[in-house]
Amino acid sequence: MSKTNETFPQMVDRLKAKDYKGISERMTATPEIIDLQHAVTGLLTEVGEVADMIKRHIYLGTPLDFTNGKEEIGDILFYAQLFAKAAGFDLVESQDAVQRKLLIRYPNGFNEGDAVNRDTTLERIALEEK
Repeated sequence: MSKTNETFPQMVDRLKAKDYKGISERMTATPEIIDLQHAVTGLLTEVGEVADMIKRHIYLGTPLDFTNGKEEIGDILFYAQLFAKAAGFDLVESQDAVQRKLLIRYPNGFNEGDAVNRDTTLERIALEEK
C-alpha cells in the first residue's frame, strides 16, 4: 500500500496517459509513425524469439537451432530496415554511426573502465556526424 492508501492498480490508473484523442491522432498521423510502431513491435517479438531459443537451451536442454536463429535474425533485420526507412536513414548509416561511437568509447579495445566512464557528449557528436 502506498503512503496515500491507494492500491497499485489505482495508482496506475491515476498516472497513465489519458489523452486518448491526442494519442490516437499521433499514432495515425503519418505512414511513418505506423511503420515505426510496426517495426518496434516486430523487433520486440523477434528478439523475444531469439531469447526464448537460448532460454530453452539453457534451462530445458533443447538443442540450439541455428537454422531458426538465422531466420529470426533475418526477421530482426527486416524490422530494423523498416524502422530505418520510416525514420529517414538506412542501415549502413546506422552501422557507420555506431562504429564512430564505439571508436570513441573504446579507442584501445573493450575494457570495463571505458565502458563505465563514457564521454556521452563526444559519443553523441560522433553519432550525429554525416
